[in-house]
Amino acid sequence: MKKRRRRLLILLIIMVLLVGCWWFNTFTLTQNVISIADDKIKGAVTIVQITDLHGASFGQNNQQLIDKIAEAQPDLIAVTGDMYSAGDNAGQATALADEYPVYYVNGEHDNDEAFHQDLVANGVHVLNYQSEEIVVNETSLCLY
Repeated sequence: MKKRRRRLLILLIIMVLLVGCWWFNTFTLTQNVISIADDKIKGAVTIVQITDLHGASFGQNNQQLIDKIAEAQPDLIAVTGDMYSAGDNAGQATALADEYPVYYVNGEHDNDEAFHQDLVANGVHVLNYQSEEIVVNETSLCLY
């Protein structure tokens, strides 16, 4: 009987640890900084890429996310899928578009035409299987 209890306790501890790891990886912000040097880059370009948030909120009105973005002082924000989910309010994306150019590529969870129209109406560049060429600090970029 003691062996069985011990095994159940070990299994419970493992499950709690797995749930804790999942929660931490799902509901905390992570930041990776990558620098690229190339002769084609004429001036510094800072891009914040946001992906796979699935409508999660980080602080009241997403203030933690907004503060992280502001710290980076980006020239543009690239949203590369599943930041929002179909049916969600486009407010988060449009709030960011008030401050920065936002380029949005949908993921499988936010592939909704009405949602895209709402984004476009509020200044977000929706790249729906299209590319857009822009110039940032004398550096030409082609976003796909």
